[in-house]
Amino acid sequence: MAERIKFIAVVSLTENLFPPGRAPQQSLVIHDYTILKLSGSNDQLRSNHTLSLHMSSLSTFTMRLVILFWLASTAAPSFGVPQTDSSDPLKLHSDAAGRYQNAGDLEHAAAEYKAFLSEALHRVANGEAGVGLFEPAMALLDEGLKLTPASKDLRLDYARVALDAEKLARAKELAAEAVRSDPRDAQARYLLGRVLFHLQDYKGAREQLEAAVAANPDFNTGYLLGRVYLVLHQEKQARTLFDEMIAGLGDTSLLHIYFGRAYSLLDYPEQAVEEFHKAMAKDGHAMDAHYYLALAYLRHDESAGYAKAVPEFQAELKINPNDVRSRYMLGYIALKQNRYGEAETELSQAAALQSQDLNTLVNLAEVYIALDRSAEAEAMLRKEISLAQSAGDQRRNGRAHYLLGRMLVKAGKREEAKQEMAIAAQQDDTRGMSSGPAAEARVIGSSSLAQQETPDRSEHPAAHAAPEELQKLEQFKAQVTPAIAEAYNNLGALAAGNRSFPEAVGWFEKASSWNPQLEGLDRNLGMAAFYAREWNKAEKPLQRYVVSHADDTAAQTALEETLKRLRLRQRTD
Repeated sequence: MAERIKFIAVVSLTENLFPPGRAPQQSLVIHDYTILKLSGSNDQLRSNHTLSLHMSSLSTFTMRLVILFWLASTAAPSFGVPQTDSSDPLKLHSDAAGRYQNAGDLEHAAAEYKAFLSEALHRVANGEAGVGLFEPAMALLDEGLKLTPASKDLRLDYARVALDAEKLARAKELAAEAVRSDPRDAQARYLLGRVLFHLQDYKGAREQLEAAVAANPDFNTGYLLGRVYLVLHQEKQARTLFDEMIAGLGDTSLLHIYFGRAYSLLDYPEQAVEEFHKAMAKDGHAMDAHYYLALAYLRHDESAGYAKAVPEFQAELKINPNDVRSRYMLGYIALKQNRYGEAETELSQAAALQSQDLNTLVNLAEVYIALDRSAEAEAMLRKEISLAQSAGDQRRNGRAHYLLGRMLVKAGKREEAKQEMAIAAQQDDTRGMSSGPAAEARVIGSSSLAQQETPDRSEHPAAHAAPEELQKLEQFKAQVTPAIAEAYNNLGALAAGNRSFPEAVGWFEKASSWNPQLEGLDRNLGMAAFYAREWNKAEKPLQRYVVSHADDTAAQTALEETLKRLRLRQRTD
């Protein structure tokens, strides 16, 4: 960084680094979650021949705003602030599609339908990602990108979701394409820098982040760049950058806590301790300062740091009595030092604050084993194993199976013990302070630097979403689904009108995947597949349609011909 960067306070930093037990998350760029639903009748457009399609009436192609509020939470991004005016992109695209269709400009009408669908799918995908359903979110974003390949916002959100899903190669590909399309886009540069950081390509990350911070000197970019400098042992550059951030953003306790975290994680213990003391000098009641100072003492030499760490965890609890992380760590240290009574007290309080944390339960079970309270220990271990199975997070609880296996051996239940030991051998051992509510308390070298700064994710993130969040997502999808299906249906009708029957089949199939009960869709799909000579795809939708439309001779004739073709194929196969 050849020239001095002036940082501007463009973000609001909370007074808590993140809620107890939760690592910081990067939010998606969320578009507002206004839902517009197609209204009007489904008119049947007939010709003199057998091709006739159901299509949403374009003369009355108006949209009804349905506003859904997705309340923001610390666990997931929100649906954003809905727009109710005519500037909403969904309404603009739907209105434009209607105008072009009425004017006979089918090419532009199709483009507007695609833009409408891309925006709608983008919003649904953001909702899916917000509750941790990364795979379906990525599928929707992939479809949206095919519809509108030039959409920068969609591509960036896709890259963010891929990063959250730990699909790093895909995230890199998407972010790099965003940078290539607009090298001056600071957001794209920052995102690519994040991905490269997670891939441990620190020199590549430095290049992207230096360009990003020069264009947009905000906190997130500067902080990540500072960490990259520390990884690359460029401590002087990191210090200069941090000083520039203080000059631009203000000399606050929160900034010093962040800087202390960076120094601590990257094994600069003296600088870390200095930053945490600066934070306390600025604000004697600053939350997290004592907690992270304690971790800094433990990180360099865990057992040697216990004496200094314990008072800091206790000081954190005086400021924040419900800090489950500090409770957990005090219990963990007491267990390691064979102070079982204290360990039980602290871990029991941690379990009361966060009852489903797997590692707290395992450590509490170890306390019961040490106190020869076998029945309580076994019950606690079985509870942990059951919770892990329910959460789909069974890869990282090998310690629970191992301890249960030992107890079963002692009880003479050798066959059951053998099964538990076999399971334990196939899973990770998550003992230590890298577990539980103190998931941030990792020793350097225990995992990649990227993993140390990211939240732990299960293989099934949706299992951790609050039920009310999932319910709101399903309500949102129920409202937007009819509009998406009708837009796909209309694209199919336009393609069929141009005699592009294989393309039409594809659009109608997508419509069916969203709303198979859409009026006229079975006929549209069946007739398009018939003309495309895709007999297997024509059979079932035509059969369903003619059951309730016996007077439709064109569809009946197409079905009879389709069945004849299929019988002929069977005889020749």
